[in-house]
Amino acid sequence: EETTAAAPLAGELEPLLRQAKEQNPELQTLRAQLRAARQETEAERASHYPTVSAVGYAGENPIRDHEQLNSNYAAAGITLSIPVFTGGRLSAIEKRAEYQARAVEQDLFDRENQIAREVRQSWNNTQTAYKNISVSEALRQTSAEALELTQARYDIGKSSIVDLAQAQLNQTQAEIAYSNATYEYLIQRALLDYKTGARPPAGG
Repeated sequence: EETTAAAPLAGELEPLLRQAKEQNPELQTLRAQLRAARQETEAERASHYPTVSAVGYAGENPIRDHEQLNSNYAAAGITLSIPVFTGGRLSAIEKRAEYQARAVEQDLFDRENQIAREVRQSWNNTQTAYKNISVSEALRQTSAEALELTQARYDIGKSSIVDLAQAQLNQTQAEIAYSNATYEYLIQRALLDYKTGARPPAGG
């Protein structure tokens, strides 16, 4: 008796939903965009704050009174910059960055819900596809046994060539149905793995 080469789907749905939320490539991209948008918002907000910078100078005086003036000189100071006249423009830029961050955050929320629905649907499709393998496997075994019996009856003249041809056709159709069911399961499994961000096994 042959066994299916397609491994059954292990585990439960809930862990896959959590895995999809963490590892789905689309969601990871949106989270990266959200982090960038929030960083831009913080940077624009920080541009409203006053900035303080220090300046210093040092050198040697070439023309001097040796007895009265020191040959070296130095100066230091602090510059305070307050964005007074650019406040309106900076506020508009900050608001735009904030709105963009909110838009990305909403996109992430919506896509998380959509991915969860897709994972549930893909899980159901995968489970159904695997059950179809079992059904088609049973039909394949039955048709193979029927063909063997018909061939034996034909050999002793108890069945006609038409009966034998029909049994061969049934067996061929059962083999095709089994192959189709197996491929359908593998396709559904691959879709589920993509949605959940699963990585294929090494060497697989």
